Amino acid sequence: MASCRYCNQEMRLASSCAVEVLHRSGVAFRLPAFGAEVRHPTPKGWTGRCHDCGVALGGFHHPGCDMAECPRCGDQLFACDCRFDEDGDDIEDGDDIEEPGSFARWN
Repeated sequence: MASCRYCNQEMRLASSCAVEVLHRSGVAFRLPAFGAEVRHPTPKGWTGRCHDCGVALGGFHHPGCDMAECPRCGDQLFACDCRFDEDGDDIEDGDDIEEPGSFARWN
């Protein structure tokens, strides 16, 4: 089993991750909870956990989860080109840098 380095909980057992908001130039972008995704909605009547990170319905996905939607563009968070303050100072808006491993900013 794996522990989330942000909430320190066992990922497959935690009901939610502690990461609920990302920031861009200080502006908060609230992450959609599991079940509130727009682009790839959770099927109606679903009562199980996330197939990738294991959070319960209504919880927030652990960083790196393939179901987590970007709160800015709506694409998969680990694969989109949006940058957030949490990414660090070395990446600026407009940079065309591809990050190895797709979700390097959380690793």
